[in-house]
Amino acid sequence: MTSFSDEFDRLVRTHYKFLCDEYGFEIEKVKDEHYVAKTENVKVYIELERGINFVVGIEPTGESANSLLRQNILPRRIGVVIVAQYYDSDFDYKSERIFEKRFISNLPNKLERWSLVLQKYCIEMLDGDFSDYDSIIKKATESWNKKHGTQ
Repeated sequence: MTSFSDEFDRLVRTHYKFLCDEYGFEIEKVKDEHYVAKTENVKVYIELERGINFVVGIEPTGESANSLLRQNILPRRIGVVIVAQYYDSDFDYKSERIFEKRFISNLPNKLERWSLVLQKYCIEMLDGDFSDYDSIIKKATESWNKKHGTQ
């Protein structure tokens, strides 16, 4: 019987193989259910947080990060959902909790869905182009402030 960790590893390497094939990333297992795909200028985080919340994030590194720093923009990881919502205001993200009984059956769909979101909305970033980064962060902050009644 395949362990959960082995199944998660197989699914990550299957659904995020395009990062290696098309963009030259290397995928590294950091620990169970936590992976980082890296190039010189970009990191993509593929993680299962607390065993229930699947998250994909992207972060500028190397020259991509240095370019932002020269503009007084602090580079940090952002969720691909934030990037997707920037480019598509109708993008519908519903946080789905994964429960143990149906985890394995939902997991392949969830990993595939987020790999497709990454491919659709983060193409420039995957190539190291973070020119929209500051605008993305500002829009996400404004949206959060509006939602939570803060200014």
